Amino acid sequence: MLGVTNGYLTSVLMILAPMEVSVSEAELSAIAMVVFLGIGILILCVLKKIRLLFLPFLKHRFNPPNIPICTQKAELQA
Repeated sequence: MLGVTNGYLTSVLMILAPMEVSVSEAELSAIAMVVFLGIGILILCVLKKIRLLFLPFLKHRFNPPNIPICTQKAELQA
C-alpha cells in the first residue's frame, strides 16, 4: 500500500509542481525535482546498505538471550 500511494503522490507532485511556477522556470523546477528525488533515493539506499553491513554486530549486541518457553513452564509445574 505504501508503494502505491507513494508512487501516486510522487507522480502527481511531479506533474503539478511545474504548473505552479512561471513558464520560464517550469523546466528548471522539473529538473530540480527529479535531481532531488534521485539524491533522496540514493541517500536512503546508502544508509540501508550501511545498516545491513553493521546489522550482524548490532543484532548480536542488542538482542536479549534466548530463554526457551518450555523450560519456564516445566519449572512452574514442578
